[in-house]
Amino acid sequence: TNYQTTRERAQQRITMPALILHGDEDTLVDVKYGRELAEILPHAVLRIFPGAGHNFLVATGGKANQVFIDFIDRVDACQRAAA
Repeated sequence: TNYQTTRERAQQRITMPALILHGDEDTLVDVKYGRELAEILPHAVLRIFPGAGHNFLVATGGKANQVFIDFIDRVDACQRAAA
């Protein structure tokens, strides 16, 4: 399986909302991959934390947790509205 095939499969199969969190100073996984993933997934939300590395959950002092909670709340609200 090459990269293009994997990308196409992701676009076809992953249809639910996705939250992508990334630190812009991550030296283990370059932030460009978070951006690429956000482009691939049709309902993705990308949040990049300035000054944070791979440990953004700790480095953001709870901001990442709040972003996650807000995302879940929005998805939940949309689900209830659609029902």
